[in-house]
Amino acid sequence: MYFTLKDAKDGSTLNCIIWAGKYKLFGIDLQAGLKITASGNPEVYAPNGRLSFVCDTIEFAGEGDLKKQYDLLKEKLTKEGLFDVSEKDKFQNIRKMLEL
Repeated sequence: MYFTLKDAKDGSTLNCIIWAGKYKLFGIDLQAGLKITASGNPEVYAPNGRLSFVCDTIEFAGEGDLKKQYDLLKEKLTKEGLFDVSEKDKFQNIRKMLEL
């Protein structure tokens, strides 16, 4: 996956690459404006001398890191129906039957 990192202070940019297998491994859906921390190595494309950054890892950055991860997990589990109130009622009925 190709993307561009932009410095928040001066607006400078750096073209980046993260290979599909690693991108899926980290579970981050890259979107414009998202603050991340990336680590990896610089790479120069010889034919035109263009500098790119090949990422080994990407992760959320800043104070909202844990909150963002929590929200993503909650959204995933909600889609699976794990927070559905009707499902909760089924388990309460089973628990009541087991208590008797």
